[in-house]
Amino acid sequence: WMEMYERIVAYKREHNGTTDGIFSQKYDEQLRIWVSNQRASYIKKRLRDDRISLLDTIGFDWKVVSFAITSAEKWMGMFQKLVAYKEQHENTKVPRRYAADPSFGHWVAYQRSIFRHNKMRDDRITLLNGIDFDWGRRGLRPRVSWITMYERLVVYKREHNGSINGIFSLECNEQLGLWVLSQRTAYKNKRLSDEQISLLDNIALDWN
Repeated sequence: WMEMYERIVAYKREHNGTTDGIFSQKYDEQLRIWVSNQRASYIKKRLRDDRISLLDTIGFDWKVVSFAITSAEKWMGMFQKLVAYKEQHENTKVPRRYAADPSFGHWVAYQRSIFRHNKMRDDRITLLNGIDFDWGRRGLRPRVSWITMYERLVVYKREHNGSINGIFSLECNEQLGLWVLSQRTAYKNKRLSDEQISLLDNIALDWN
């Protein structure tokens, strides 16, 4: 948590004490989501007093910014739906006209479209690759290294005494938590390579 706090302190220092620009599409989505999560935890009274005090010290704005929900959090929410869909159907071939959830079907189709036009961000490609996303007949599986997310998990475990329990909390990096869940799903469905399983076993990943 302190690492992200130091990043928001640095951002405010570099931008004359404001965080307005953090919600632009061009800035770091990880930090944007973290800021939104602090606000959500505060509203739900789940944020520790010492953390509230630290954020108050830097003049943190507790007001919810609707743009953050519309962009970063909306995308992650749809991604979570896709993870759930795959667990149920064992594939990511959501129909474009998906009667059960039309907006979800449109979102999945749109991900393929922006990828084909080279407009998709690398971190989102990595997440989708992590669940073996079907890019469609006209889309080739993008070359984003699985090892990048693995290395981030190694660093996280090293910094947290070998535990990943906190990785699924609101205050942690949601992207890495979702990646871990996607690896468990892929393992259950026998879609991880032997090399990937061996690497994750080496750092004692809990498959449950």
